[in-house]
Amino acid sequence: MSVADILYGGGRYTDFTRHYVAFIRKQLDPAEKPKWVLFNDEKVVEAGDVEEMKKTAYVYFFSRV
Repeated sequence: MSVADILYGGGRYTDFTRHYVAFIRKQLDPAEKPKWVLFNDEKVVEAGDVEEMKKTAYVYFFSRV
């Protein structure tokens, strides 16, 4: 299971030109499924659709289940 991805780019994930952002899979509430959270230079927000991000990620981090 992917637990974190690093993406280099611009566009819909950033408000700036190209730089690195991180998507981390976090479980904030034990009763809910883990959610993807976007960590950017200026904001930390719950990520919406991450399918496109998964295709272009620069580094993937995995956890054994």
